[in-house]
Amino acid sequence: MGKFLFLSNSGDGLGLAFKMKDAGHQVGVYIRSSKSRKNFDKMLLKFNTGEQWRTWLDKKTTVVFDSNGGGALGDQLRMQGYSVFMGSKFADILELDRDAAFEYMKQVGIKFPHTEGFYDWESGKKFVKGNNTKRWVFKPSGPLADNDAIGSYVSHDADDLCEMMDYWSTMHSGPVEYVLQEFLEGVAISTEGWFNGKEWMAPFNHTVERKQIMNNNLGPSGGCSGNAVWAWHYG
Repeated sequence: MGKFLFLSNSGDGLGLAFKMKDAGHQVGVYIRSSKSRKNFDKMLLKFNTGEQWRTWLDKKTTVVFDSNGGGALGDQLRMQGYSVFMGSKFADILELDRDAAFEYMKQVGIKFPHTEGFYDWESGKKFVKGNNTKRWVFKPSGPLADNDAIGSYVSHDADDLCEMMDYWSTMHSGPVEYVLQEFLEGVAISTEGWFNGKEWMAPFNHTVERKQIMNNNLGPSGGCSGNAVWAWHYG
């Protein structure tokens, strides 16, 4: 059996960690967000400080990052000779820096809807009002994406989005960064695969995502409120 250390933002992967413990593996967990630190209390070995998990860590341990945001630490641990699953600066850029991600998509020929980046509220509202024949999707980036109260938002019309942006401006006092993307009707489908730095590891998986947190497409968009997932073998 193996030894695994989960370094988590808010506990997203602790269900997997619990199953691995149940299967007989040695599992330890550290949650960075103080709001989520009580998740899985009494169910998993939990560390409250970085000093605690570093003392527990050894070269037989596989370190698992269950979400983005810890990329610099993941790269550092790799350079120190530890086995690390997920977690890298490049992965953080692709997930958290939308302008950079779109530029990479352009380079490899991936098509995406008309997208504009903004760094203040007023210029975004001016753009929406000047392009009010289209529906726009609001997607926070950078520091704005770290605000739990502000998420992706699919607007009904220009007035709706401008009102939401006025509301968000009262909830965030720091730097502002976001994109507005043209809304296209359809089903959200993603494809994921694991890459070890040299080759892709089978299988890939396809995911049909349902974003809204309530029935009948009501409510704000969640990360993945309901999914249908299947494996795809290639080669």
